[in-house]
Amino acid sequence: MAARAAGERRYWTLVADPNEYRITEAIFRLSADWWTSGRSDIRVGDCIAIWKTRGGKGAGRGIIALGEVVEGPVLRADTDNPFHLNPSRARDVMSRVAVSYIPLPHPLWDDGEYGAMISSLNAARARGGTVFTLSPEQWRALKAAGLERDDADDDEKLFSVVERKRYREHRRIERASTAAAEVKRVRGFTCEACGFAFGDMYGDLGSEFIEAHHLHPLASLSEGEEIRFGINDFAVLCSNCHRMIHRWHDPSDLEGFAQALTRRWQAR
Repeated sequence: MAARAAGERRYWTLVADPNEYRITEAIFRLSADWWTSGRSDIRVGDCIAIWKTRGGKGAGRGIIALGEVVEGPVLRADTDNPFHLNPSRARDVMSRVAVSYIPLPHPLWDDGEYGAMISSLNAARARGGTVFTLSPEQWRALKAAGLERDDADDDEKLFSVVERKRYREHRRIERASTAAAEVKRVRGFTCEACGFAFGDMYGDLGSEFIEAHHLHPLASLSEGEEIRFGINDFAVLCSNCHRMIHRWHDPSDLEGFAQALTRRWQAR
């Protein structure tokens, strides 16, 4: 690999064998996880995709988390990590980097919707090794598939047939409208309901990530109707608030939804 330019960010896949390491627990419970980096030129700020091998009959394999290198490389052991199934590996003093995770809501399996893309990764074709390069294009594709996919199908189950048609139109507007893109630029990238900002939590990985929520009342929408919407017809919400406001009795009532969150926090 060519020498790294100053400030250059690189992209990697790190491979975990669940027979050796309880990776599906680690990604949710560790604030930072120390991975062996070998001879790879992994540095702070590099972006990481976590590949889980099959690890048993019927188990899936593919990308289960994304992340960022937050420390290292340093020579150290990993004996304080409870997720190693082979303690001798944890005692080895090796070059390691600390990775902060974002677990994917829906893992990207090699036999799933994005199977062709996942199967094209170097990690999918390898017969050994734990560190593999990703191209910037592959990283962007993984990020889009893993973090920006639409979960509307799950929410549709909550609605009647008539409501479902209106909900689909609502989601179509959110995804396709140029105003939805513009509102992110104007309103910023902090959730208008709970105040969460992906960039504050995840650094560059979460920078300029937010979802646009359409405030037009659901009952007023007709499937396929062409209406011109402006910036004031949208709000910006984090993924959790966006999902939950669609379960709220009036998804157009952002103020009421935000006030309900505030009352709940104050009552704790």
